[in-house]
Amino acid sequence: MGSRLRTTNDFGFVTLDINSVVPEDAGVYMCRAYNAAGEAVSSTAMKEASMNRVPEMFVDTTPQQAPVFTTHLQSFDKLSEGQHVLLKLKFPCIRSTFDFGLVTLSINGLRADDSAIYTCKATNQMGEAVSTCSLKIEDRHWLQAESLHPDSATYW
Repeated sequence: MGSRLRTTNDFGFVTLDINSVVPEDAGVYMCRAYNAAGEAVSSTAMKEASMNRVPEMFVDTTPQQAPVFTTHLQSFDKLSEGQHVLLKLKFPCIRSTFDFGLVTLSINGLRADDSAIYTCKATNQMGEAVSTCSLKIEDRHWLQAESLHPDSATYW
């Protein structure tokens, strides 16, 4: 199963993710960074009442309009198994926890069963925006089901 706690350090951005928060997780959490020049400490308190809610700093409570995508998902109809595809779209937003309104889905090592219709939906109190695309992956038939040896033919 693994731990409910996961720390990440990506390009100097440090996070602590706690899965399935329980009341016992309430308390003060501290991040301490240190090197030969000194140290820096940052802390935050998690109260039981605030559990399982998105932090207020990430919530835009006053949307001015319904979401609108400025670019849309692109369909691909001739991909091959094993290829890579990157689906992306943009939407303007006032406050975003994403990369400046850029939303991506990357699929490595495509398989024929990845052929599908993919949808991205952005919603707020004013409405929603939907972008859809289709992926068609051609099977490379890399597994030969029948024998190629002439003596292997079976007669019933």
